[in-house]
Amino acid sequence: ASNWWQFTCTEPAPISPPPITPPAPSSLSTKASQLISTIGINSFSTSADCGNNFHAQQNIQDIAAGRSPAVCSSSCACQIGGQTGNMTVNSDILDGLLALSQRRISFRVTSFTTGRHSQGSSHYTGHGVDIVISPNSPSVWIETRTFLNSLGGQAICEDTSGRVVNSCSPIPSVVDHIHWTR
Repeated sequence: ASNWWQFTCTEPAPISPPPITPPAPSSLSTKASQLISTIGINSFSTSADCGNNFHAQQNIQDIAAGRSPAVCSSSCACQIGGQTGNMTVNSDILDGLLALSQRRISFRVTSFTTGRHSQGSSHYTGHGVDIVISPNSPSVWIETRTFLNSLGGQAICEDTSGRVVNSCSPIPSVVDHIHWTR
């Protein structure tokens, strides 16, 4: 070949990958409806620390219907959608609760965005949830806490005063619920 010692660099034409069509994200109301149908409406507390319909069951029903849930404060001042009017529950919380139900762990949601919690609580920004596990077995509570932590955020066992109980036991004399911030 003539001029074998000369190098010529050429750049190949770019190859366009086929377009990726991401799966359609599930809407928050669809996730809420799915959670209700998966664990049952009675798995959401109707206990209303702040009165009226300011409880977990009403929160999940409002979200499933496409409405903003009531959001309370530590003084129990409650507003639909919170101060901004459009506050809701973080969809990662609903995803995590759905994933927890697939592990065949039985639980009851006692609080999303309502109830009495410390000032500045993640509940009041839609990033906190309280759940009670059944049965009252420390190993199941620890398994639940570990699983939720693996999904991100922080799951902790708390007593009725909101103090952290690292051991998650003995149950129920000390631990009252698992609080998960996501």
